[in-house]
Amino acid sequence: MPPDSAAITALKSGDKHGVWPRVWRKALVPLAAAWVLIATLFASDWLKIADIAWNSSTFNHIVLVPLILVWPNFFFEVAERIVSGTQIALES
Repeated sequence: MPPDSAAITALKSGDKHGVWPRVWRKALVPLAAAWVLIATLFASDWLKIADIAWNSSTFNHIVLVPLILVWPNFFFEVAERIVSGTQIALES
């Protein structure tokens, strides 16, 4: 799906408020608050899971899962640009 032209114009002009519809902007605040609350309530559990994942020889491969999940997206985007002839610019 091609991006909305209004969103592209807003991004180019630096207007961050024009990118998200008003309804979404209202909903993102409670959503962010819920994420912070959940992260706070279960922080000790997440730390225990992270400790097991980092220190256990049986489960330490779990650290690679986020990388494995992101890799195909990156690979196919670059491959698509190479096939289409679009120049790949590294941003700094």
